[in-house]
Amino acid sequence: QKEEQVQKRLEALDKLTKTLAIVEQYYVDDQNISDLVDKSLSGLLSNLDAHSSFLNEKDFNDMKIQTNG
Repeated sequence: QKEEQVQKRLEALDKLTKTLAIVEQYYVDDQNISDLVDKSLSGLLSNLDAHSSFLNEKDFNDMKIQTNG
């Protein structure tokens, strides 16, 4: 069962990798791969529930400053 979970994760990552490659190659405007990954993670987490979200490094540091004063 553990091996099956690993295989499913690898297949999911392969799907994401292929999709990112297609967007990079064929999308009309240039896309930054890091931004695409951040947006993918944001979409993934925001669809879990109302309290989950992704913060990139800059947003995370900004939040730390706001909450720490």
